[in-house]
Amino acid sequence: MNKEIARTEQTFINEIKTIIHNGQSQAYRAINSAMVETFTDATKHTKSDIFTGKKIINKNYTT
Repeated sequence: MNKEIARTEQTFINEIKTIIHNGQSQAYRAINSAMVETFTDATKHTKSDIFTGKKIINKNYTT
């Protein structure tokens, strides 16, 4: 009986680990997707300004 309970507890723990791992993987994919989209948009914006001749660099720029 004790082995059966231990197996059930281990199965439960493994299922929780799997759920957490899957959630982390989904979060990583969402973050990576947002980062790629952000950098793609920034690149398009920068290229657009370069090709239209806009001044995009200000020597006095501060953050």
